[in-house]
Amino acid sequence: MAGFIGKGRILMGNFDADPSKRKFYPVGNAEELKISVSTEEKTLKNYLDCSGGDLETMTRVDKVTVSMSLTDFTPMNLEAATYGITSTTAAGTVTDEVVSCFQGYFTPTEHMINLTVAPVVKKGAITLVDGTDYRVTHGGIEILKGSEDVPAAWTDLTISYTKIGGTVLEALISSGKEISLVFEGFNTAAANGCAKGVAKLYRLKLSPLKDLSFIGDDFTKLQLEGNLLPDAAVTTAGLSKFFNWTMEA
Repeated sequence: MAGFIGKGRILMGNFDADPSKRKFYPVGNAEELKISVSTEEKTLKNYLDCSGGDLETMTRVDKVTVSMSLTDFTPMNLEAATYGITSTTAAGTVTDEVVSCFQGYFTPTEHMINLTVAPVVKKGAITLVDGTDYRVTHGGIEILKGSEDVPAAWTDLTISYTKIGGTVLEALISSGKEISLVFEGFNTAAANGCAKGVAKLYRLKLSPLKDLSFIGDDFTKLQLEGNLLPDAAVTTAGLSKFFNWTMEA
């Protein structure tokens, strides 16, 4: 293997102390998978004469980190990235959801609104007029200035609408999970054009993502980092407790 330019897919799964019970799912397209090793160096200074220098040095591994850049915003990827839990909400109808509104301001609704079906907004028995009293977006309702039925004070209204189904992410509600990774990849710089390889990263403790861009001009990525920890299930002498990489000859 004269050189290496890697491509391939990452498969991720929850870490299990029993290696035979680790199951994996593909994370989709990924722009980066990188292992970094930081070291700590100990030195014994030479105090015997004026020449200085070191009599002895020792270098040991301080930390092994893994970084990934994922471009697929799947529910499982989001859960791993945000210490979160995802669920699905089905499309359907919502009847008389109570919303507290204030003239000139926006109030979000519990669900996203399907704007192809006109919502019905009421103050008690009075049906309010779209464009005169309020404006509805897919995220909620805005009471328009000048509305005669909704004053500049907190007022309870009801809104009936058709909700949009989708995925709900509840972020930062769990501790970081330990995961295992498999990289099923290829060396595109190999002499045969595309040599196969498999890397197994046994035990990885992820940190939550540092940022999540909701507005921007470029595709948002899930930048994940974590510490690669030793796997106690590896007990055979000469085998790594951190990761194993097999490459096609």
